[in-house]
Formats: sequence, structure tokens, C-alpha cells
Amino acid sequence: TKALDDELVLTSAVVGAAMAAKAGAACVVDLHSSPRAIEGSLDRIEAALDEVGIRGVLAYETSDRDGRGRRDGGLRENRRFLDKVAAGKTRHAGLVGAHALKTLGDDSLDAIRELADRYKAGIHVHLAEDTADEIDAVKLRGSSLSARLERLGLARRGSVAAHGVHLPT
Repeated sequence: TKALDDELVLTSAVVGAAMAAKAGAACVVDLHSSPRAIEGSLDRIEAALDEVGIRGVLAYETSDRDGRGRRDGGLRENRRFLDKVAAGKTRHAGLVGAHALKTLGDDSLDAIRELADRYKAGIHVHLAEDTADEIDAVKLRGSSLSARLERLGLARRGSVAAHGVHLPT
């Protein structure tokens, strides 16, 4: 995803939307990441979905792994698209996107939660794909994965917790 530019974001979204429609999908849920083409990326995906004729629930994958500037860009892209949704300027829905918790500091979790609170939006996050999320939480963050999830405020209507293979019981 780091190689995606504006044109490739649109092209890959058209291809993905066409494949989804061909398989019978009427709606897709997309947690998008293109750290070198953040601004307007959700609009390009929206345009692709409109061209194919399916709906979407879109979010940009906020992460600290590419630095504070790109993290802030991801937050801005989520906010910008959620403003569009709130204004009724799209037929698609929006969520606040978050990459795996191990790639997000506590201040980033707070910013994602605050954005979701502001828009009364769900959060789309990848979590517990591997035991590394729990190990990171305990060893590097001095917390548990459960406490970090609580801090994120994930338990809200409309959220998507993807993967979850290694969630604590």
C-alpha cells in the first residue's frame, strides 16, 4: 500500500469494486491505507464505488508507523470524509479507521476515540491478528490489550473489529 498514488488508489478501488459486484456484493467495508496518497483517498474510493454501482462504508487506516505527519493526515482524511457523510453529500457511510493497536500510541487512540465521539461514528480497527498485539500492550505500553481497547472506545454502535484471532478470553 505504500506504493499507491492517487491514480492507483482509484484504479485498485475500481477493480476491487467490480470484483465485489461480480460476486454479488451490494456494499463493501473498506479500511483504506495509502500513506503516500492520503488526502482525498476516500473520495477516489467513493468515485470507484459509484462508477460500479455499489455502496461502501469507508475509513482511512490511521497509524503511527509512518510518523506523526501521516498519522495526522489519516485523522484529517477520516474527519473530512465524515464531514461529507454528515452533510449528506455522499450515499456512502464513514467510520474512523485505525490500524492494529500495536502501531498506535495512546495519544493516537485518544484522537481516534475523540473523532469517533464527535461524529457519533463507529471505529474500524484491525486487532489481535497475532499475539504481538497483547505482547506490545503489556511489555511496551504497560497495559493490557483489553485496557487499550477500552481506551479506544471500540465498544460502540457500528464499529468493526477485524480479525480478532488472538483476542483475550
